[in-house]
Amino acid sequence: MRKLKTKQLGDGGEYYALSQFIFTGRAAAKMPDNWPGYDIAVDLNGELKKVSVKTRITPKELFSTEHCKFSDDDRFDFLVCIFKSSKEIHSWTVPAEVAKEKGKVFNSSNKNYRRLSFKQLNEMEMYKNNWSLKHK
Repeated sequence: MRKLKTKQLGDGGEYYALSQFIFTGRAAAKMPDNWPGYDIAVDLNGELKKVSVKTRITPKELFSTEHCKFSDDDRFDFLVCIFKSSKEIHSWTVPAEVAKEKGKVFNSSNKNYRRLSFKQLNEMEMYKNNWSLKHK
């Protein structure tokens, strides 16, 4: 698989998530690049939901070492974590409160971040391919 630049990887994940929301019948739009806190706006029964998308590409055998990282400063309603290998795409759409509760806190450059591991996400089966934004 060709090595993608960070911007290409981010755009690919955002457009993938956008298409999945639209395929489920939701109105959705990608926000302009570098929009603070979230990447996609999605209509959920007349209410605007802010969605942050995080994408990782790695060989399938290394999925277990990967994680989805987000900032405590980000303001979103749902977090989409996408892991892609050359043959598979795994995705979870997790409510913000669940992501923040389960995410392990760490500090980088004097800023707090959280991360959800591939293993943790796999344990959240109810949010796998949750493009309809169920809150369970």
